[in-house]
Amino acid sequence: MIGWKFESDKTLNRGHREKTANQKRKGPGEKTPVQRSAQYKTKGKTMRILRLFTIAVVIQIWTGAVIYAHGQTVPTEVKQAMIASISASNRPAGGDTKGGFHEEGGMWGVTTDGKLVILASKSGPTSVKCGDGAHLLIGDFVQPELSANLATILGEWHVHPGGIREATTGVPGCVFVQPPSAADIREAACPINIVIGASDKTVYFYGLTGTTSKTKLKEFLR
Repeated sequence: MIGWKFESDKTLNRGHREKTANQKRKGPGEKTPVQRSAQYKTKGKTMRILRLFTIAVVIQIWTGAVIYAHGQTVPTEVKQAMIASISASNRPAGGDTKGGFHEEGGMWGVTTDGKLVILASKSGPTSVKCGDGAHLLIGDFVQPELSANLATILGEWHVHPGGIREATTGVPGCVFVQPPSAADIREAACPINIVIGASDKTVYFYGLTGTTSKTKLKEFLR
């Protein structure tokens, strides 16, 4: 009994000394390892929730833009500007003495006071031979002063010409690609991006993933 009591006392004393030492090592207000672990888990969970929320918001904004595009709710004034661009592409301009061999286009958005603004681009360079890539500098506006109060860009459009280009290797002439090109898709930067085929009379909506929808021009203009 004495030996057992002695050992018990010794164990209690050792436990007391270890507890006292631990208390001395832990400063005032310092969290224990368990408390710190719980705190890190809480922070990690909060960050994951914030990341998921941010992703959800971005997806919602982008989805809204796509729905806007696919719903073809392009303002009537913008559609009229698109018709003007098709006509301009079919007419002579600059080095395009016949018409049908250059691109036309523009952008639209809203001003700081919420008004619609349409910015027609200058005519693109002439492309009459097969292998020559037609293009358009969409930001080179005919009336750049109209963009002074531009707050938000909503979309852009450009026309792929309808002419038949000259052969360069003895084969028959070639037509312009009517859907969005690889370069168009790679450079899609607006919420709404539209290519209008002057030859196939089709309106193509596209983004960074490719063509998202298409419709015949006469249906689009309804």
